[in-house]
Amino acid sequence: MTHETCWELLPWLANGRLDAELQASVSTHLDGCDACRVELEFVRGIQGAVNAGPLDDESPLPGAAGFHRVLAEVDPSGATPAVRSAPAARSLWWAAAAILVVTAFTIVWQRPAPYRTLSAQESAIVSGDTVRVLFAADTSTEVLNEILGGVQGRIVDGPNSVGAYVVELPAGADVSAAIEVLRAHRSTRLVEPIGD
Repeated sequence: MTHETCWELLPWLANGRLDAELQASVSTHLDGCDACRVELEFVRGIQGAVNAGPLDDESPLPGAAGFHRVLAEVDPSGATPAVRSAPAARSLWWAAAAILVVTAFTIVWQRPAPYRTLSAQESAIVSGDTVRVLFAADTSTEVLNEILGGVQGRIVDGPNSVGAYVVELPAGADVSAAIEVLRAHRSTRLVEPIGD
């Protein structure tokens, strides 16, 4: 048996919790190891203090009397905890179940808000079909109004990080024809439908 193993088993030896084989091995080691014998005496001293309990009612040492003193401080009435009756326990279970159902319903049915930065503008309400349009960087406001007027569109969002705008077409407009008109203009760089 190694010294470390014997050292770790000393509290069990002091408490009489080792089986006969381990007890014999530890005893053999103790015959030749002064450090383990000193530690065993120390452990037995602690064990004796714990088993003796407090010397008086004011002693902070643990033991049965100390435990009962602390218990009396926690519950001065000395009453044992009452066991709840079945109807009271059942109503608590129903209340807990109701809270669980409401919480689950709230979590499942709550739709998270889309991520938006503080600097982002609110998107306009869109009622028609939309297309994404990237205009040339040098497009003037006059030319932009001319392009949008050609398809009766209006800008409802943008520009995004690459400079593209979302253009809403009138309800019932022929999206394919509007895309062709927008693509034909020399100031548009990209035109694509959004959605379906």
